[in-house]
Amino acid sequence: MYKKTILFKMVLSCIISIVFLTFFELLLRFNHFDYKAVVLNTIRKSNALNHIKDRWKTNFFSNSLLYDDLNFIFMRHGYLYWIFKPNSVFLIDNIKYQINSKSMRCDEVDYKKPRNCFRILFLGDSCSAGWGLNYEDTYEYVLQGLLTNKYPGYKFEIINAGIPGYSSYQCLQYYKKELYKYNPDMLINFIGANDADQNFRSDKEQFVLPEALFRIDRFLTKNTLVYGYLKSVVFKKIMSLPLKQRVSYVDFHNNISELELSAHKNNSIILFISPVWRNGNKFVENRFLYSKPDIDLWEIFENKRKEYQLKANELIYDGVHPSKLGSKIIAEQLFNDFQKLVTTLQINVGV
Repeated sequence: MYKKTILFKMVLSCIISIVFLTFFELLLRFNHFDYKAVVLNTIRKSNALNHIKDRWKTNFFSNSLLYDDLNFIFMRHGYLYWIFKPNSVFLIDNIKYQINSKSMRCDEVDYKKPRNCFRILFLGDSCSAGWGLNYEDTYEYVLQGLLTNKYPGYKFEIINAGIPGYSSYQCLQYYKKELYKYNPDMLINFIGANDADQNFRSDKEQFVLPEALFRIDRFLTKNTLVYGYLKSVVFKKIMSLPLKQRVSYVDFHNNISELELSAHKNNSIILFISPVWRNGNKFVENRFLYSKPDIDLWEIFENKRKEYQLKANELIYDGVHPSKLGSKIIAEQLFNDFQKLVTTLQINVGV
């Protein structure tokens, strides 16, 4: 008798729950509840995010509906969180981005390096990826042409591993777990523009849902308004939490040091380019990130601006990304530095 009573209560509870959820679902449909609209509206109204604008997009890998907005560019990744979608071609603002099978914006490349080849690996964020520029206008491509003309006896192979939004933490993980396999002769890093940004978790605390759970979440969010409503409630709570810097100042320098040690261990020459921001017609230096960068972009751009009477937006077309002219200047600086290294380090490039 006791067991029957327990069973009856369980069945009754299930029926009541189903009826309630069905009623709640119908009520939400009647009121045209839109989970995605609620999320975006919450973001727009959030005082905490006013100063970081669209930084929520870096969490797209963990939100199934936000992911739909960007999955033609990126795909989710276990320890890097996101990478370029391999073998993809997409247009943004009339700029063509062609991504190879290894999720890189460059020609196809194998782990094994060809003979008489000097391989240069570029690591970084959207500045390295050449965001907003045609591929032939990126500093990687321009540098390759300068080196090929100067040293015709050698092949210079460019690997562009820059991914928009990446921090020094992601770049370090990318190199240690994957990119070192390409055995680059030189590693050029353009890192730091995203580290000081803020997010709900620091980069080393982030995680990616397993694909099976992500698909279930995506299905439920798209097909049941009750589930979406409950998620929106949780999302609003998350939005009220204090923000964290994506990478702390201490962790940034530790990441840079570890990257340098890893490169030297793999017999790679390593150079660092410090990022620079533009505010109106002024360049804003980022001194707290690099104490002694190999290439101080703020100093180089500021000198060029004064020397040729340039406007700052002629070198940085938005807040941080180098323009076509800015990329040409970076390539020329790297080319000059490379020629010095050929002499001082006796690099064998057929000279």
